[in-house]
Amino acid sequence: MNFYFIFTKRGLAVILASLVLALVVIAQFSSVSRGYADGSTHRKRMEYLALYKLGVLEEAVSVKETRLPDEISGAAKTYNDIIKKSGFELSNFCSKPVMIYSYKLTDFPEKTVNLIIFSGKIIAGDITDNLKGTISPLIKEK
Repeated sequence: MNFYFIFTKRGLAVILASLVLALVVIAQFSSVSRGYADGSTHRKRMEYLALYKLGVLEEAVSVKETRLPDEISGAAKTYNDIIKKSGFELSNFCSKPVMIYSYKLTDFPEKTVNLIIFSGKIIAGDITDNLKGTISPLIKEK
């Protein structure tokens, strides 16, 4: 027994549009969940920072919500180039709302560690020297 399907142009367009939408949704979720550390709770963020052997004060000195720029250019490109040294990349998160948690280093009170969280996942991080105005990548000690 043979089965045959006959599609109209409209039917094919609907199927194609549905497939594209499904791929976009799948790509969005997989890019967020694949390879990103869990930063959804205070405890998880502290465990993550412990991997870098950074002593930080338990309470965040700053917690703020912001939206990443529509495109990575200017200052955002400079920042992205710095954090790429740690394996982070922000271009997949343009226009997304994020939370930024800042923790003061115990050994260097003029420095803060900043973690950028999207949908509970740590998508970027840096160390900022608040006196010098410099930003460094998060590098794990060996």
